[in-house]
Amino acid sequence: MIKASSLLNIAVYCRETGKKVGYIKDIVYEPSKGSIAAYVVSSGSVFKNLKILMANDVADVGKDRIVIKSEKAMKDADKYHDMLVNQNSHLIGSSVRDFYGRELGIISDTVVDVDSNLVKGYIVSDGLISDILKGRNFIEKNEAFVEESHEGGNGNGR
Repeated sequence: MIKASSLLNIAVYCRETGKKVGYIKDIVYEPSKGSIAAYVVSSGSVFKNLKILMANDVADVGKDRIVIKSEKAMKDADKYHDMLVNQNSHLIGSSVRDFYGRELGIISDTVVDVDSNLVKGYIVSDGLISDILKGRNFIEKNEAFVEESHEGGNGNGR
């Protein structure tokens, strides 16, 4: 398991060609399944041509790279506009509550199993002062529920 934020800005390579096809720029979640749905990939070109890489098209995830099965897996982001702007697809910035309704904090990162693409838990901020004094909390996915984020924005909170 790894922090999802550690996947940001790592290189994406094609297994067929060995060619670097871009860098991970964002992560799109499927909250109803508790998983990563896709990655937003930048080709690094001058025009910042964004592509969508569905999570099930990933062949391997390493410490410093993601390997895809084929360049055909890279889809134009324009065709996935609805998925990208859906507020529910971005967990970062969402509130987390326990099953008694008490707010536990705001999600600042997720912990994922890269083999199954499942979200296993949340790194939660309880405010700047609390983060400084106590650090951020890890909450397992089955110990809390996530409220819809109303901030919009992108999945990595940037």
